[in-house]
Amino acid sequence: EDLKRQLLLDFMPQQDRKPLSKLIDQRIPREIPASNEPIAVEVANGIVHIGSVSLAVGKPENPELVPAVAFVPIQRHLRVLEMLVGAFARGERYFLLLGPQGVGKNRITE
Repeated sequence: EDLKRQLLLDFMPQQDRKPLSKLIDQRIPREIPASNEPIAVEVANGIVHIGSVSLAVGKPENPELVPAVAFVPIQRHLRVLEMLVGAFARGERYFLLLGPQGVGKNRITE
């Protein structure tokens, strides 16, 4: 619903609003699945494993522009990261993270 409000869906013509609303309902997860099982993170042989997904570690053209980040394995963040990495591995390239201030949107993207 936050995304629909951000896109001002209520003000769109009905013929545009319905397919977009349907697409959002199909593709955007409503909640992060809750689980008591910890998500493991491992980097080995140039591949990062986050929970059930894996992705090759990229080589930046300008490594000096990549910030050094202190990684803190917060389980709720790891669940979101697992979903994002899985979507990225399937070819998704654009992500919109919505949430109140202080919930960790920047931390996840770092």
